[in-house]
Amino acid sequence: MANLLAFVLVTTVANSAVAHPFHTSVAEAEWNSETKRLEVALRVAADDLETALNAQSETRIRLDESDSTDEAIQAYLKETFVIRREAKVDPLELKWSGKEITPKAVWLYFEIESPDGVEGYELTNRVLLETEETQINTLAIKLNGRKVSLRCDRKKPTVVIQSDAAEDEAAP
Repeated sequence: MANLLAFVLVTTVANSAVAHPFHTSVAEAEWNSETKRLEVALRVAADDLETALNAQSETRIRLDESDSTDEAIQAYLKETFVIRREAKVDPLELKWSGKEITPKAVWLYFEIESPDGVEGYELTNRVLLETEETQINTLAIKLNGRKVSLRCDRKKPTVVIQSDAAEDEAAP
């Protein structure tokens, strides 16, 4: 009986230490015509974000250390979540709003200013692609009163933002 209890305890601890099997980020965005900004809320797995931040930093990053972490996240997003009019054009500026940390996920809030909107612009979403081979990034965006769902992964990290996307790509 003691051996069985020890086995269950070791198995439980080992399983909890294993990384989660699915690697996804989900972003929700809405174009605000009054402020001329795309307002974005991006949810990522806390452990995956911390791994990515530490991979690009010379110092250890912890999500609960607000000042240094916010700067590291902003720098990371400016490289990995990019919207631009077309390839080889400077990306639109990302303005940091803040973050919300939960035990398993982190919500990142930011805005992207674009006086002409983002319709027809390119989105490159490489968030966590450098550290997670199976990472899938989705963006549910509301444009012109219609929700559209876009997907980025290692094979296709860049998509064009269009409100007239096919019905099967539109969010319910």
